[in-house]
Amino acid sequence: MAVICLLCTALAVLPSGLYLLFQKTPNMRSFLYSLAVTALGFFLFSFQVHEKSILLAALPVVLLLPLEPLASYWFLQVSTFSMLPLLHKDGLIGAYLGLTSIGLTLPRLTAAFESTSVPRSTYDVLHVGYLLRGSVDRTQSSVLTILFDASLAGQGALLLAFLYLPAPAHLPFLYPLAISAYSFVFRRA
Repeated sequence: MAVICLLCTALAVLPSGLYLLFQKTPNMRSFLYSLAVTALGFFLFSFQVHEKSILLAALPVVLLLPLEPLASYWFLQVSTFSMLPLLHKDGLIGAYLGLTSIGLTLPRLTAAFESTSVPRSTYDVLHVGYLLRGSVDRTQSSVLTILFDASLAGQGALLLAFLYLPAPAHLPFLYPLAISAYSFVFRRA
């Protein structure tokens, strides 16, 4: 079984590594994408995966935040949500809710308080990229923002069900399975 996992991991990360190796003009952007792909390949095809292992894949994704703000932010949010059963087991739901609330509020506040008279050199996570002199396609950003908010609503519904609705006796692991499946769908997208 371990050999199969090793082969699948190698096949998953090989295209990215070969592209990086044979690139005519190497750059930091390609390196960061390759780093994220390699980390996700190791996460997805590991022999034994634990909920906390997603944090190792999340580190390269944090480095991609300036290049892919919404995708990185969305991935980090879903990754944290996927650890919900583990956080509940350790009694860390309050910390999870508090830090998630802060993490979801800060990008909206920083975008709202920036001066519009000064050219923006920062990026707005919820508007899909750099907002330097309004060069962002607003239609695409509004659709992605709606999808992001819809995924947050789904996370909220699963969180409330997990915390307040008892699972049926014959399906004791219904909510951890639903959380894992929901997170898997968004990590693969």
